[in-house]
Amino acid sequence: MMGVHHFYLGDWLHGLADAGLLVLAVAFSLQGYGGLALLVLVIDAIHTIVIFYYLIVEKWRDGQGRPVTL
Repeated sequence: MMGVHHFYLGDWLHGLADAGLLVLAVAFSLQGYGGLALLVLVIDAIHTIVIFYYLIVEKWRDGQGRPVTL
């Protein structure tokens, strides 16, 4: 959920977006907006499921365009 795997694969922009979702969820939670924090976490979970699907069907690419396989 933190996006570290995207940084490892050289996909910096995607990693920043993924880490940003986590920071946003924590910020909403600390400000007392639990509903918005939960919404951001659900969006992040859906994103994780989509990425996992792409890994399973071997369609995910790293930051240099090389296929990532399990």
